[in-house]
Amino acid sequence: MREIKTQVQLAPEYTAHDVELQQLVTGAREQYERDTAQVLASSSWQIRFDDWPVEYLEIGVRPITAIERIRYYDVSGTLQTVASTIYELDASYPVARILLADGQQWPTARGHEGDILIDYTAGYASQAAVPASIKHAVMLLAATWFEQRTAVGSAMQELPLSYTAMVHSRMRASYP
Repeated sequence: MREIKTQVQLAPEYTAHDVELQQLVTGAREQYERDTAQVLASSSWQIRFDDWPVEYLEIGVRPITAIERIRYYDVSGTLQTVASTIYELDASYPVARILLADGQQWPTARGHEGDILIDYTAGYASQAAVPASIKHAVMLLAATWFEQRTAVGSAMQELPLSYTAMVHSRMRASYP
């Protein structure tokens, strides 16, 4: 709360807008996550694929901190878990990838839509681990929304260029 109050120049003891400010910060974080395909708060996710890849499985959000498990439906329709020794996570690439470990091959899946399930953890471990530039971008957006609370009239402005520049610098390299 202190950070957003500083951004909008409200005294810490002034509490009349605290609920609204918290909602705006949450909304700005969610918007930032959509704009950049980055997850800021550590959380559990699942993605499904129809078939095993030729080279690697690509996960669209980042940062990925762990692959919890990979499961698939085998040819008999039974849900199986892939041994973690078969694959490895390459989180250093702009988009996280799951690669086969050397000398390994993917098990045979049934071949139906969504037969491969990957459970993973994405996001920063704590708020302190989120880079300062990301926090600043979120605060800029929340402050802009606070200062432009009315959606009617000609006073509405576009997003601050500083926010837009920060978002563009953090977008995936493969973003269209």
